[in-house]
Amino acid sequence: MIENSVLEKLEFTKVLNSISNYAITDNGKKILLNLKPLTELNKISREGQCVTEAKEILIRDSTPQIDYIPDYLKF
Repeated sequence: MIENSVLEKLEFTKVLNSISNYAITDNGKKILLNLKPLTELNKISREGQCVTEAKEILIRDSTPQIDYIPDYLKF
């Protein structure tokens, strides 16, 4: 677990607030604002791979059309 003092020095909350402005849904914004840094190497690697795949899709297919976003994740 990362200490709160480290997160404060990194302005982690400020970064999350900035990123949350790009959220399309209220639920997405809530999820972003409640994120905590990952500390397990396997999870970090898996999430990094997801980001890489999403980036490749955006590069290859431009902006995906999003007509409807269901709330799969409930808070």
